[in-house]
Amino acid sequence: QRLRTNRNKLSPEYEEALDSIGFVWNYRDGLFDRIVEALKIYKELEGSFIVPRSFAVPESDAWPRNLHNFPLGEKVHKMKYFGSYIKNRPDRQEKLRHLGYTVPRKYDEALSTHQD
Repeated sequence: QRLRTNRNKLSPEYEEALDSIGFVWNYRDGLFDRIVEALKIYKELEGSFIVPRSFAVPESDAWPRNLHNFPLGEKVHKMKYFGSYIKNRPDRQEKLRHLGYTVPRKYDEALSTHQD
């Protein structure tokens, strides 16, 4: 925790070393990246983004180990019904649209910016 908040005090070499091993500077951004990664694989395996709320990533070779047991169904439910992870975050919404995921209309920043 302290390391994340003191990032600006790190030497560039130390920061680069942490970046090279995939250090997550912002937990929420890291969590959203896991959601996107899991959604992409789910779509490849299942053919849709319709994720049952109870779905957790299985411990199988089809999934990366860092996603095993990840509660994807619960995360998608929160995103869809409460705007968790995407509300007021057009950058995240764009990542989802890039996958082919339909952002719920009530949270879709792209729609609200084009309305009169």
